[in-house]
Amino acid sequence: MEKGPYSSLHTQVERKKRGGWESLFSRIRELNSFDSGLSRSGGTRNCLFVFLFYFHSYESSLISKGSQFKNCLFVYLFYFHRYESSLISKGSQFKNLRPFPSTIELEGFLLAAVNSLLIHDSSSRQISLKMATPSPSSLEFSVRRREPELVVPAKPTPHEIKQLSDIDDQEGFRFQVPVIMFYESDPSMKGKDPVKVIREALAETLVFYYPFAGRLVEGPNRKLMVDCTGEGVLFIEADANVRIEQLGHDIIQPPCPYLKDLLYDVPGSEGILGCPLLLIQVTRFICGGFVFAIRLNHTMSDGTGLFQFLNTVGEFARGSTDAPSLSPVWQRELLNARNPPHITCTHHEYEELLDTKSTTVDMDEDDNNNNNMVQRSFFFGPKEIRAIRKHLPQHLRTSSSTFEVLTACVWRCRTIALQLDQEEIVRLSCITNARGKRVLHLPSGYYGNAFAFPAALAKARLLCTNPLGYALQLVKKAKGQVTEEYMRSVADLLVIKGRPLYIAKRNYIVSDTTRLGFDEINFGWGKPIFGGPAGAISLISFYVRFKSSGGEDGIVVPLCLPQQVMERFQQELKGMIQEPVEDLYGPKPAKFMSTL
Repeated sequence: MEKGPYSSLHTQVERKKRGGWESLFSRIRELNSFDSGLSRSGGTRNCLFVFLFYFHSYESSLISKGSQFKNCLFVYLFYFHRYESSLISKGSQFKNLRPFPSTIELEGFLLAAVNSLLIHDSSSRQISLKMATPSPSSLEFSVRRREPELVVPAKPTPHEIKQLSDIDDQEGFRFQVPVIMFYESDPSMKGKDPVKVIREALAETLVFYYPFAGRLVEGPNRKLMVDCTGEGVLFIEADANVRIEQLGHDIIQPPCPYLKDLLYDVPGSEGILGCPLLLIQVTRFICGGFVFAIRLNHTMSDGTGLFQFLNTVGEFARGSTDAPSLSPVWQRELLNARNPPHITCTHHEYEELLDTKSTTVDMDEDDNNNNNMVQRSFFFGPKEIRAIRKHLPQHLRTSSSTFEVLTACVWRCRTIALQLDQEEIVRLSCITNARGKRVLHLPSGYYGNAFAFPAALAKARLLCTNPLGYALQLVKKAKGQVTEEYMRSVADLLVIKGRPLYIAKRNYIVSDTTRLGFDEINFGWGKPIFGGPAGAISLISFYVRFKSSGGEDGIVVPLCLPQQVMERFQQELKGMIQEPVEDLYGPKPAKFMSTL
């Protein structure tokens, strides 16, 4: 047995009867940092060995004799044996025990394991086993990352310059979009490493999607082009210290509180020009599950294009050796401005604002100058959607999609919560996919940006005081604007006006990602338990499919608002969805009221 500091560990274990767990873990942390004469892994192994030795020696007072887990050591081995790492000292009585590869991970595991598995009963001085899912605030969660690397195409690819379309390179698309997917373990994939599988599949995919391995440059008039250098995309290998089921629904649904851990923002990689176009992190969990997170430079693709790319990665990960089932198509010239360009439609989403009325809350100032913004998400299942529809006349109930009904409700509640001047003009922009518009002739496999976000306009007073049907009709009208001519007119406007940013003032942008298929991406471990955008981005909400803790399918809508506005929004929304909701268009005449 090691001497020196290790000799006092037994005393620390003895104190557990008096609730001395904090002291014990403090001592473990000291021991891990003490062993400077040993290698990092060796120090960890010795600390773990000593801890288990004394813990095992006290087994009679820890676990009742009839327990399915005969002793505490067995419980730890049950979890430790999952780790593929070097064995502890050869020939040791603990020869089947595999250590954690880092001190941080060991410490996090011990804390989580003891706190959730071993609960002390002071009256009987016995310990009972209990599997628990910690809340986000109590979960001891940490991620150990390796150094970022560049994954390049598996075969040589063309070195050329490719122009983006005039829809792609507008100012409003020059930002990064994070998407995240959570995968549970799959017994059929035992022995396979998701990091290795996905890294190799990514390299194969980049042979066909080689522009993603390049870097963006600007030409005359800020025209974006891809220099197909083959430099590669950023890839991070990581390990988490908990089981994926410990995260729970509150963490998995957007906004994920651990996004910065699961998608590390590599310093210097976040730029639009001259930076990697994709950043990917694969994080293994101790249960065998993993998280796949990706950050996309939005000028390169929209959600449909990103899904197409990831689906191809999934095909190669599952063993395909052929070309992708859907071949990628560049052809960005299909969405360039006409020659000569001429604006033929009204585009409220790009209108220049002259003067605006004074407001109680200035979203732009809050967004840019302080940390008052909070992000929360709201689940809408069949019950909530049914309640919202009761606020509509019969003809709108039956002729409106769930997206339209939900968007009208959220927009109205959000505007009321903002407490704007009643004559203020507010906007709602619905991101609308232009694929399928027959005259555009976009080929199957086109993975560039192919959408517009036409805006609905209303005075705050009219939106807040009229029935929900008023907002709904504005939403339906805005969506219906997107035609072939509308898309051509957008491209022409962007060229004529120098690629302006869409209007942010008093605007709310919504994107329905529920049908994109992120929750269908299969790397060999089956479908994810969640897949979609990681949360709201400023004034943009992404609708995502989600299954509640009770197994109910629905839609999650994340929002980003100032703290006080968010609280008012929650109260307004509660009045719309809390059952029982009176059918406002039933036999009794309806009376509409506003909180303004």
